[in-house]
Formats: sequence, structure tokens, C-alpha cells
Amino acid sequence: MMHENRERLREDFERDGIVFPLPVLSARETNELRRSWDRLEKEESLDGRATTTTHSRHFDLPFVQEIVRSPSVLDYVELVLGPDITLFGTRFFCKYPSASGHHVSWHQDLDSCDLHPPIACTAWLAKD
Repeated sequence: MMHENRERLREDFERDGIVFPLPVLSARETNELRRSWDRLEKEESLDGRATTTTHSRHFDLPFVQEIVRSPSVLDYVELVLGPDITLFGTRFFCKYPSASGHHVSWHQDLDSCDLHPPIACTAWLAKD
């Protein structure tokens, strides 16, 4: 179900710890993101799988910079956290088929951030 009431977004986030789905990219932007990712993956892959160069690419990849600076993303983050926003980093989190041997267990992101007060959010943008 689309989160339609922006005024309740922060309340829902505080209660549930998550709000989704949120419209942030147009169909054109989604297609451009996919093409940009496919190019990056092809250029920097090992056996067709992304390498560790997928971390903090907002420093050198314009398409990642566009996403993290997008008003459509930042408006939602601001509704949850307020206007004082700090970007800790970016990452393409690839979940390839289980044959890849990569496993991601359940976890809480904030436990490893050492923030005081512990106020943070992760903005996920699923491409597939």
C-alpha cells in the first residue's frame, strides 16, 4: 500500500520503524538508474557480480549523486529526521542468487552507528 499521508509519515516511522513504498523516481528516472547500474556492474564486476567498489560511490558517480541529492528522496528523509541531514554513505547492496554464497542475516543498522542520540534512517531504493 502506498503511504499516502505525508503528515503521518514520521508517526508511522516512529511506531513501525519503516514506511514504504514511497514514490521517489519516475519511470524515466528508474530506467536511467537501471542503465547506469548495469553499465557500472559490467565495467567493475567479477564473474558478473558487483565488487566492493559499490561503497560510497556518491563521491565519483554522478548518477549516485543525483539520487542522494534528489528532493524526492530528501523530502521523505526530512519528514522522518528533520532538516539537519547527514549522509553517512551509499552502497549498492546486491543480493545475487544463493549460489553466490553471500548471506545477509537479520540485523539492526543503528546498533553499529554509535550515534548519540540514536536517530537515523536508511533510505533504500530497490532497483529490481
